[in-house]
Amino acid sequence: MSTQADAHVDKVRRNYDDRVAQWQTIYSGQTFHDHVIQRRMDRCLEAVDHLGPVDEAPGRALDVGCGAGQMALAMAERGYDVSAVDISEGMVEATTATFAEAGRTADIRTADMRDLPYEDDTFDWVSGLGAIEYLTDPGEAVEEYARVTRPGGHVVVTSPNPYRIAFALDPIGVAMGVFGPPPTGYPRQYISRSQLEGYARRAGLETVGILGHGVGPLQVAKKPLLPPRVSMRLSHAAETHLPLSWLSRIGANLILVARKPA
Repeated sequence: MSTQADAHVDKVRRNYDDRVAQWQTIYSGQTFHDHVIQRRMDRCLEAVDHLGPVDEAPGRALDVGCGAGQMALAMAERGYDVSAVDISEGMVEATTATFAEAGRTADIRTADMRDLPYEDDTFDWVSGLGAIEYLTDPGEAVEEYARVTRPGGHVVVTSPNPYRIAFALDPIGVAMGVFGPPPTGYPRQYISRSQLEGYARRAGLETVGILGHGVGPLQVAKKPLLPPRVSMRLSHAAETHLPLSWLSRIGANLILVARKPA
């Protein structure tokens, strides 16, 4: 791990320590961004439900970059023995509170996704929603996810899509993003379908599929032209009716589902 990479991660940590309240309510939020985050978790859980654990009964699951604990709690509700980690101490405290409120327990720790505090071949599922794009080398995290996954287990990773249709429809907004300062004080990476597949291969994983979700919103210079509810309905209609191959190219986010060979 380089000094530059460590400094970048520290900026991310401090920023997310300041955004705990946002992530405690984002899954019930009403903005288009909130909707995309909600759909991201829904689609990941659909993959979990479809593919299941290594054995018949749910085993262990790890959520990396756990935020306020919503994905981790959903895995616990499915019967998995859950571990959850985040680089932000504030988010770890929020996840602990989420589990306490639900009357459930989990192994919740502060940890760096590049150096997970678990043995090899431990988990049936490893999830990382909205995490790897904050590294200078996202593949480093995917390798760690693969290391702690059991043979026959699965990894689900998400990333923002550089070819999302919203960018094609708003070139002014794209230029503002490219040439303006990052609003959080640090850049994040936009990771293409082919890059995700490359990270999976590098980590020794077999790609099961790449899903896309979140179509829109229609905006000019980053200013929405439609009310959030209208944009959400249009996005839902697009996800319902467009071929999956299209969504994996134009969606706001991409979801890699991969399997560790048995």
